[in-house]
Amino acid sequence: MVTYFIEKCNEVVKKKNCFSVVLSGGKTPEPIYRLLTSKKYKDQIPWKKIHFFFGDERTVDIDHPDSNYRMAKDSLFDKIEIPSENLHQMYTGSKDLYFECQVYESQLDRILPKNDHGVPIFDFIFLGLGEDGHTSSLFPDSTALDEVDRWVAPVYVEKLKSWRITVTFQIINNSSNIVFVVVGKNKANIVKDIFLNGHHGKYPAESVTSKNTIYWFVDRGIGERLF
Repeated sequence: MVTYFIEKCNEVVKKKNCFSVVLSGGKTPEPIYRLLTSKKYKDQIPWKKIHFFFGDERTVDIDHPDSNYRMAKDSLFDKIEIPSENLHQMYTGSKDLYFECQVYESQLDRILPKNDHGVPIFDFIFLGLGEDGHTSSLFPDSTALDEVDRWVAPVYVEKLKSWRITVTFQIINNSSNIVFVVVGKNKANIVKDIFLNGHHGKYPAESVTSKNTIYWFVDRGIGERLF
């Protein structure tokens, strides 16, 4: 997965001198971010040409252990040389989450190219998969699942009793490279169900559809249970 990211990054930078990336949060991607900054790979990546965004964020302070930005900062940003204006924090602490979403949407509108319908195009998006089939912060029964007007939306996660901010499927499905990174054999049945049964509305991740290829990188525990 790391080599695929590096390949695409350099390919796009060569064409347009920049590369836009959506990072996922949680525990799964942290080892990947650390690997990207390792001695083996760090010098292969044109860091100053990359703009980093987030697919979702918890409504906590930036130094909170649950902050996706903090995880990315500790495992990635602090280990590279990159302009601060290339790091796009999703939640800044406002109690008005709709305002926060508008601010983030304005960044997407200003920085990213658009498709024919005016929807921003990311070069690369990392996605995870939860045990309930959610991706980003698009959880089952979430009002954000059917959002068609917003690129970024606030969402209340009932089972966690907390608010989050998430990009919507408009943004995800319009990305040039969509990459799922899934770890944990307890998610094998969900991955298998999505692959074999397609779109039956059981899991939010099924709504990740695109004219571009969607890549799934899974660990051995999942891979051994798929066939």
